[in-house]
Amino acid sequence: MIRLRNLNFYLPDDIKNMPHYEWRVEGILPKTGTAMMFGDSRVGKSFLALDLAVKIAEGEDWFGYGVKKSGVIYIAAEGPSGIKNRIEAIEDYSGRELPKNLMVMRDPLDLTDENVIDELVDAVNQIAQVIIVDTFNAATAGVDENSSRDMGIVLKSIRRIVSETDCLLIFIHHCGHNSQDRPRGHSSLQAAIDTRILVSKKYRTPRWKVVAQREGDSSTIHEFCLQTRVVNNGDSCVVVPGRQTAVKLVPVPAGKNQQIVLDTLKKRIADSGSQQISLEEIVNHARLELKLSEKHLKERVKSALGSLYKLGLIITNSDQTFSIP
Repeated sequence: MIRLRNLNFYLPDDIKNMPHYEWRVEGILPKTGTAMMFGDSRVGKSFLALDLAVKIAEGEDWFGYGVKKSGVIYIAAEGPSGIKNRIEAIEDYSGRELPKNLMVMRDPLDLTDENVIDELVDAVNQIAQVIIVDTFNAATAGVDENSSRDMGIVLKSIRRIVSETDCLLIFIHHCGHNSQDRPRGHSSLQAAIDTRILVSKKYRTPRWKVVAQREGDSSTIHEFCLQTRVVNNGDSCVVVPGRQTAVKLVPVPAGKNQQIVLDTLKKRIADSGSQQISLEEIVNHARLELKLSEKHLKERVKSALGSLYKLGLIITNSDQTFSIP
C-alpha cells in the first residue's frame, strides 16, 4: 500500500490479500451493507421480511440458503400493532419460541434526525448486526422521495449507520408508481443499495427474486405461500417456501333443509340396498324432520335436491330417481 498525504493506494497484491466477500445470507445478502425488499402493496413483503429476520436470528437456512446467525432489530415503523399476531403465528407454526436475539422496535424512526441516528448506532453496536426497517416510507416521513437533495440527507444517514456498525441494513419499500420492477423514489436510492429483492405475485402465488446484486446470483425465482394461522387475538400468516398445493374444497349442504334431504337419501340407500331413490320416497321419509306443511313439503324437497345436485353431492338419474356419487 502506498500512502500519500491522507490517501491510501492499494497495489494488486494488497487487493488479493484482502478478506473474501462475506455473506449474511449466502449468495443473497451481504454480511455488511444495504438491501431493499420491494414490491406492490399486499404481496407479502412484511411477512417475508419477518420470516427473514427470524431465520437470521436463529441461524437457520432461508429458502435453502445458508445463514450467519446474528442479532436482528426489526423496526415495525409502519404497522406496529400487527406485529404481535405475526410473531404468535410464527411460534404456533414452528412450535417454538422465537430467539431472544430478535428484537422488535415499535417507536417511530426518522432517518433525517441525527440524534435518532446517534441512538440507533449506539444500540446496534451493543445488541445486533442486522436492522430491518418496515417501511422505508415510514422512516422518511416528510421526505420528498423524488428529490435528490432530500434523498441525499437520507442516504447520508444510511451510510453512517452501516459504516459505524458494520451491520446489514434492510429496507421494505414499495414499487414505483409506473413501474413494477423498480423501487419508488429517486434513482440515487437504487444506486446506493447493494441488493434489491423484488417481491411479486404470479397467478396468485407470491415470489421473490434478486433483481440487482453487487455480488452473487440474481436469476433464481423463489415461490412461497402465506399460510393462515389462528392466534389468540385473531389470525395472521406465516411464510412457507414453495408453491401452495391446491386444496380441493369439499362442498357442503347450505342450510338445514338440504342437510336433512341429503341425510334422508343416504339413509334410504343404506336401508333399502337400492342405489336409486325416488322423489316420493325421499319426501315421505323426510317429512317428520322437515316439519313443513303438506302444501310446501314436496316443493321444498325438490328445491333442496336441485341445490344438492348443483353442489355435486347427488346424482339425478334419467328415471327421476336420485343417487349418491
